[in-house]
Amino acid sequence: MPSQQLNKGKIQTTPWRFVIGNSEPNPSLERLCQQSGLATLNDLANATNQDCLLVSLDQVLDQVIQGQLLPLNTIQALGLLVPGDAELEDIQAGMAQLQQLTGQIVSSIFIDFPVFTDGRGYSLGPLLHRSAWFTGQLGAIGDILQDQIYFYWRCGFDLIQPRQDQNIQRCQNALNSFTHAYQGSIHQP
Repeated sequence: MPSQQLNKGKIQTTPWRFVIGNSEPNPSLERLCQQSGLATLNDLANATNQDCLLVSLDQVLDQVIQGQLLPLNTIQALGLLVPGDAELEDIQAGMAQLQQLTGQIVSSIFIDFPVFTDGRGYSLGPLLHRSAWFTGQLGAIGDILQDQIYFYWRCGFDLIQPRQDQNIQRCQNALNSFTHAYQGSIHQP
């Protein structure tokens, strides 16, 4: 069964694929593939106009050195995968470098939550949402559990990729876990 995500609260089949490339094995990407169930793309020459490709911030620098990242004018969307402890300046520089290398504007930034107890991305999400240089969609990916879906949404995540063993209907229902909040959020100022 194809992987599913929440896009602004609606269930949809996930269009994203991880770019693995020919570089050294990446344990973080392997973990994310297992957690999310997303497909991978090993050879960028096989990218099509239907593909939404997700490239990690670490890979951007590696690809520059190896010269493997080719212009991708034919793909549907390009996303940047960042760790929860990434600095805003590094993300902005990575986006600019990725655009220069591929000719594509980064349409989405996905923050990696490696384990459900790692809350650093909860802080990074609102910072990205409020930045003047990023106007795309913000995504959460990794060890995303149903119990936390409501809080990802309140922090401004538009795209939520639950762990593949989570029931997507229950994840969608979790967006209505609470009827009232005492403080404002990105989606309810």
